[in-house]
Amino acid sequence: MAAVRNPKSRKSAWEAVLASLTRRDLTRRELESRLRDKGYPLEEIGLAIEKAEKYGYVNDERLAFAVAGERLKRYSRRRVVLDLQKRGFDSRIIEKTLEAVYSERAEFEQCLALAGQWRLQEEKRLTQNTDKTEEDEGSFGARNDGNGNVVKTNAGSMKVKKTLPRELVLLQKVSQKLAQRGYPSGMVRTAMMKIGGIQEINETEGIGEIGESE
Repeated sequence: MAAVRNPKSRKSAWEAVLASLTRRDLTRRELESRLRDKGYPLEEIGLAIEKAEKYGYVNDERLAFAVAGERLKRYSRRRVVLDLQKRGFDSRIIEKTLEAVYSERAEFEQCLALAGQWRLQEEKRLTQNTDKTEEDEGSFGARNDGNGNVVKTNAGSMKVKKTLPRELVLLQKVSQKLAQRGYPSGMVRTAMMKIGGIQEINETEGIGEIGESE
């Protein structure tokens, strides 16, 4: 239950709106929720927000464009829609905004750019880890048999440790990151084929798992 305040000491709804907007831009629904929590009457809230919209202080359409434009640099179209919905944007505004600033083509180009960037990062990390592993295992007679398998010898015995092809490991790591950002599985698979120089994804080699996690 909202705390009861002395009407003489409490700010007006209009003053509360202005105070809220000095911190960050808010949607109409976010402002309504804040003022309701403070105990302002619904009629007073509505009049204050309408006044703010009249002066241009509250503009859901403009804010949606700004939010989507910033989010599309890092997230998928689906993730951006969820973020806009959480902030209370009207569905019509969301649809109009995405059509203008985040087409499916733009989403794929962003997905592909992130894939290329993350592949380089993962390749560097994998190289560093491999060098360290080879150094640590050197005393045990570990070597690579030339087929992607690590051969360990210890006290005259020989064991072969199967490892995934390096490129497959890289693509799997990148695809998992893209899936976490909300990119569709089909788009992720296409991006993986492009950055990996793969003509067709071979399910039997384990690459079929790429892009399946959402």
